[in-house]
Amino acid sequence: MSDKYFFSACVALGTLFLLIALSPWSDRLPTGPMSAANLDHTNLVVENRNLNRFTAGDIGEVVLIQSGQDYSLGVTVPQGNLYDVPNFGPHLRLEADVQQAYAKQNLKITITARQPSNYTSDAPDKDMAFEANYAANATETSEWKRFNLTPSFAEYSFNYRPPAVGDGIGNDFLAIRPVTEDQGFNVEVKSIRFQIEP
Repeated sequence: MSDKYFFSACVALGTLFLLIALSPWSDRLPTGPMSAANLDHTNLVVENRNLNRFTAGDIGEVVLIQSGQDYSLGVTVPQGNLYDVPNFGPHLRLEADVQQAYAKQNLKITITARQPSNYTSDAPDKDMAFEANYAANATETSEWKRFNLTPSFAEYSFNYRPPAVGDGIGNDFLAIRPVTEDQGFNVEVKSIRFQIEP
């Protein structure tokens, strides 16, 4: 085989391997920490496919739910497994660019959520609820904020001022945990909005 054919075959084979590795035609869900990248960090909304960036932590489960073109996130924690350390359960980690933008800012966090779709009216007469916690590190957090859920999606907000950026850059995260025992610990999240307020 001449060099001309050999090197042409190598280039073609290398290109094929590159296309297979990158899979530009595949429809991959986003994963990893949430970055503002080409979004507005002063009004950052995590919704639809970006909800897939949530991780389950050491306990719990997160499931992306698709309904037509829309997505929501099912968050579950097994009964009897309430925990205090926020990243032990389901949470959304924020990338370093977002952490830097939010440091020492008045931040409003709004979570759009509802009771899980498997909740039935003949369940014990208790409010379905969830708690949220913005954590800058292991000791500096917003503390758990509790909200009672409704059958329809509604907005639940709280405010927090994250500390100055320290050595733990890129470690800010928002944790969500369902806390009512009626039919398992569940909550369905539609979106999360981070807003910098004056």
